[in-house]
Amino acid sequence: MSKFKNLTATTTVCLILAFGLSFGQVPENGQDAFRPRNPSKAGLYSLLATGIPLAVGVTSASNRELGTPELFMIASGLIVGPSVGYLYAGMSGRGSRGIAYRSLFGAGAVLLGNHMGMEIALFGGEADDDGWPLAIFGSAFLIGHALVDLAKTGRRVEEYNFQKLCEKEFSVNLYPKYFADSNAGGLELNISF
Repeated sequence: MSKFKNLTATTTVCLILAFGLSFGQVPENGQDAFRPRNPSKAGLYSLLATGIPLAVGVTSASNRELGTPELFMIASGLIVGPSVGYLYAGMSGRGSRGIAYRSLFGAGAVLLGNHMGMEIALFGGEADDDGWPLAIFGSAFLIGHALVDLAKTGRRVEEYNFQKLCEKEFSVNLYPKYFADSNAGGLELNISF
């Protein structure tokens, strides 16, 4: 049981750190303090947050029977991992949508398909394979959506950075000003972006 607690604690810390990255852009002095995030880093963070839990879960499962801790690690890698890059970039809406889609349509279909087959066995019948198409669909959706998110993270973060930078107002203002140091009048040029 201590191994399960260690895996759960490790996963919890990783998730807290991943979600904490999304809150790193805080406005300063009432101004938008957007800083473009590195698309390569976003892709790397997504890849690591997906790959490490998958590797730990699969390696642990290869040493013994597939149990709850291993399934939890594999599922957290496939469901949350691909969204970590979006959370890092401040795209919490996109990251949350990916987590929701993979949870509902991917993991939900797998669980429902498995439940359909087991329910028949619980009510006195033999275990039936009626739920396998749904479980296969859920697995394919989960893995496919995770791979698409991993492949597109860098490009989407780059587009998001460009969009956020274009939203900012650019202004050039020219004002008359008195310069006390040189005891002269002149013009002050203000450029804000």
